[in-house]
Amino acid sequence: MLEFKIIRGSGDFIKSPAALRKLKKLNDASSLPDIHSEDVLNDIIPCLAKHDKILIFRSLMNSQETKASAIHQASWLLSSELISRGAKIVFSELKMHPNGRTLIGENEFIALLKQNKDISFAALPLLEFYFYGAREIVRIIKKYIPDCIIAAGGIMPTRHPYCVLAHMPEISLLVRGDGEKVFADLVDLLSQKNFIKRKKSSFLFDRLAAMKGIVCRLGRFLISSSIEYINKEKDLDSVKLDFSLLDQRDVVSGGYFYFSRGCRNACNFCTSFSRGFPRAVSPERALSLFKEYKNRVYEIFRGKPPASAMNIGFYDDDFFAERNVAIEWLKGLYSLGLKASFVQTAVRSFYKDGKLHEKFIDLLKPYYFSESCVTRTMHPNLFIGTENFSDEELVTLGKGYSHYEVRQLVEALSKHKITQRHHLILSNVFTKPINLKENLYEVMNLRKAFPKHFFLLQNITPALYSFYGTASRERAKKAGMLDNTNPISVLHLPGYPEFDYPFAGGDIPADKETIRLLPVFLGALERL
Repeated sequence: MLEFKIIRGSGDFIKSPAALRKLKKLNDASSLPDIHSEDVLNDIIPCLAKHDKILIFRSLMNSQETKASAIHQASWLLSSELISRGAKIVFSELKMHPNGRTLIGENEFIALLKQNKDISFAALPLLEFYFYGAREIVRIIKKYIPDCIIAAGGIMPTRHPYCVLAHMPEISLLVRGDGEKVFADLVDLLSQKNFIKRKKSSFLFDRLAAMKGIVCRLGRFLISSSIEYINKEKDLDSVKLDFSLLDQRDVVSGGYFYFSRGCRNACNFCTSFSRGFPRAVSPERALSLFKEYKNRVYEIFRGKPPASAMNIGFYDDDFFAERNVAIEWLKGLYSLGLKASFVQTAVRSFYKDGKLHEKFIDLLKPYYFSESCVTRTMHPNLFIGTENFSDEELVTLGKGYSHYEVRQLVEALSKHKITQRHHLILSNVFTKPINLKENLYEVMNLRKAFPKHFFLLQNITPALYSFYGTASRERAKKAGMLDNTNPISVLHLPGYPEFDYPFAGGDIPADKETIRLLPVFLGALERL
């Protein structure tokens, strides 16, 4: 397979699905255009960034809660890396409504663009649920800053790069996987100032060819480099965090970190690009970051921080994917007078060689966690992605354990006075009435046996979302139940079916009696 591909054509063609189709099929190196010809310089220079200002969305998602104004971890990581290289960041406070289409603060966003006409790059995190809203953001940016180089990254561009590019022709850069360092490299490479200094188009193309998991649209050129590759940062200790970017709203309810990426699970509905490749910050690096956080909190509150600011939540895919390392993180927190307010993990992380890892559970001390009253709206110590309590359903979801193992874990954690809230996905296309009954029966028994420490995460997820490209959707397709994955809309370009993208709307069980009973059991479980 040809790893570095380049197509040359008119600007309109390069933005078209026809160009993407040609790029995908291109496997003959002899057909590549001459990138060393004299006129390449004239084609490339006008497309490059004239300034070093970069637009970052500070916290695009979660617009409902006050604390959602805190900087998103992806934005913090990306901004920190860019600033360390001398870039100037322009933060936008634009928010996305939960409907995924409506923009909150659009007028202020337009005013920001008008005040910063010299923005050269915009970094757009992209998830399926707000694709239509993101497309409106792109339209607004291009209206007010036509030359802005817009980059897309995140789960949807990583999993479906060609679909994103086909349906967002204004996107100039796409990065697959962990993108903070890759995007910063591209910002440096696509600087008009740096390019003119080098005076060699070959340098630019050689550098692009050496990169992985990227697609670029540069004027008359469409370029991909190792597009099958997904970037996964191996050395998380090298990832930068600039604590000067934090202000009061970022810490008043406690700090938030992602100290690990990936997990060891094989859930068939998962969209994570780091599944099966767990990595973690070292205990030494974590301790250093905790100290920086604490110092910044004291600086912000002039030596008198509220108790809530001394708590830290961890939204890793699986906090305990690297068990020994995670325990050292908790010890480091405690040594500094900080506590964990929220930890996200998985059932399998508490098992080793098929048996409950009791020695590991013994290391979990209640005093590592903040002492918060557990209500339906507040977080417990641990959030566990259990997903179901029916053995048949656990097999369907690819969880790799039984309800008995869940019960063992709940009992062990409760014995150690560790409060847990378990996530439940109540149905999928294959769910039958007996599965609903099994869930209610098991949850009732666990609530009765461990009323102080076992809870369900509220609100319960009524139905699985079988996203495009996941194993759960493929399984439904093979069973002839694809319509039951309930696609609510489909991105479609006439003549280019390979770029069709169906948006998941939540599975509908194929069994009609299950559909009738679902709201009844959902209500009963939510009242427990």
